[in-house]
Amino acid sequence: MVISRSTDNIVETVRVLDLISDHHIVACNLDVAKPPPLVKTITSRKYRSVDLPAFKNDISSSDLKTASSESNNVCDLADKYNSVMSDLLNKHAPLSTKRVVIRPKQPWFTNSLHSAKRNRRKAERKWISSRSLIDFDKFKKARNSYNIEL
Repeated sequence: MVISRSTDNIVETVRVLDLISDHHIVACNLDVAKPPPLVKTITSRKYRSVDLPAFKNDISSSDLKTASSESNNVCDLADKYNSVMSDLLNKHAPLSTKRVVIRPKQPWFTNSLHSAKRNRRKAERKWISSRSLIDFDKFKKARNSYNIEL
């Protein structure tokens, strides 16, 4: 059964298929747009790519030492420290932004299914690296238990 208002324009076409019995199949195409995916913007820094000797050299050559001797106000020193360190971080590890589509979690993929899948992949990696029959049997057991749970 398809119920809609005539002004909504949701139902594009309706076909009624006759069968031998007193039941009928109603097939229709609905013009309903899928909601747009949620997009999240993530900003991060690649701290591992920082050249530590150059970073240390830039810190030692910065004007942090002169700022500590010029001012006795703790707030001014903290502001100066934050500005100098953020400038150096932007130089050595600039902020990178990327957009990530947030996918909704599937209700059928439970935590126990996730751990069974993890165990299966772990057994598979061990079998691929060793190529032993014992590890292959363990992999088959993990695979079968995952498939049963799935």
